[in-house]
Amino acid sequence: MLKLGVFGIEINSSVVGGVATIYSQMKEDCKTENELFNSAIDGVESMILAHHSSGIDVSSSIYIEGIETAYEAICNKFG
Repeated sequence: MLKLGVFGIEINSSVVGGVATIYSQMKEDCKTENELFNSAIDGVESMILAHHSSGIDVSSSIYIEGIETAYEAICNKFG
């Protein structure tokens, strides 16, 4: 398990089958008013997982800064 230390992000990679999953604490409660926000967060999580799966070091400080910037932009748009 890889813990990024920001927003509770954890990536679990399976040795068997190469399947990876991501968990974070970025999403809001599942309510109608949060659907767009949570959809945007789904996109960020998918991108992080895709980058990790392709070998990008998603735990680097510069990458973490990018995650924080993306999250802030989503909050400004939908929060």
